[in-house]
Amino acid sequence: GIIDFGDLLETKLINNLAIACAYAMLGNQEDPISAMIDVALGYHQKLQLQDEEIGILYHLAVLRICHSVVASAYESTLHPDNPYILISAKPGWECLQTLATRVTVNGPANRLHEVLTGESKDKFQCKGCSVM
Repeated sequence: GIIDFGDLLETKLINNLAIACAYAMLGNQEDPISAMIDVALGYHQKLQLQDEEIGILYHLAVLRICHSVVASAYESTLHPDNPYILISAKPGWECLQTLATRVTVNGPANRLHEVLTGESKDKFQCKGCSVM
C-alpha cells in the first residue's frame, strides 16, 4: 500500500473546523453564516471551542474560501483542460460577494458566541476594521 503524507502537518484544530465551515458556507449561499454556525455547533458539542477560537473561526473560514478561489484561478492557468480545478470557484466568489454585502466585521463571531455560550453580548470588537 501507499500512504500519502502530503497533507500531514501540525496545526491548530480550529483550522480544520474552519475548512469544514468554509465548504458548508459554499453549500448555503442564502445564509452562509448559519451554515458555519451549524457546523461549529456540532463540533462544539463534542469539543468545546475557546473564546479565541470562536472569535477567529469566521475569519479563518473566509480565508479558506479566498484561498480556494485564488488557488483554482492559478491552477486553471496551468491546467486549462481540467474542469475539476474550477469546481468551487463560482460558488466561492458568490459566497464572498454575499458575505461582503450582508455581513458586518464582528457579526459572525458575536452570533456564533451567542449560539455556543448563550451569552448575548458583543464580545468581539474589531478595532479599525472596515471589511469582512
